Amino acid sequence: MMLLSLGFLFADQLSKMLVGRFLTQPMEVFENIFKIEKSFNEGIAFGIEFDKRLIMAFSLVILLFLFKVAKNEINFEQKISRYSFALVLGGALGNITDRLMHGKVLDFIDFAFWPSFNLADMFIVVGVVMIMVFHKKTLKNRT
Repeated sequence: MMLLSLGFLFADQLSKMLVGRFLTQPMEVFENIFKIEKSFNEGIAFGIEFDKRLIMAFSLVILLFLFKVAKNEINFEQKISRYSFALVLGGALGNITDRLMHGKVLDFIDFAFWPSFNLADMFIVVGVVMIMVFHKKTLKNRT
């Protein structure tokens, strides 16, 4: 599972490095619907501004909480549980890495109807949705 999480972290960081280095102007993919455009998020979710030290502290507390909940609640004998948690962990580590290294997060996936995001954000959302959808398989049996 850790190897899979590191794979998601690597994919996120590689995508941000490529966009950061090579995207010089917005790239329209579907006109007025979807484009690849660099933006930087110094705040928390959806760009809400907040003190950077508090964001880092909050991110680390959430990560530790995630580990505790996973250890107590998630059945890692199920593949779906391992994949779901690996997505969440890889995404969380991707955005924490950005904050530690740059003090902000690079977003580049831009749908006209939604705030910009990145692969790490997508991994977190998909992982959480998988845990919720497959919750009977992902949660430990309590008897």
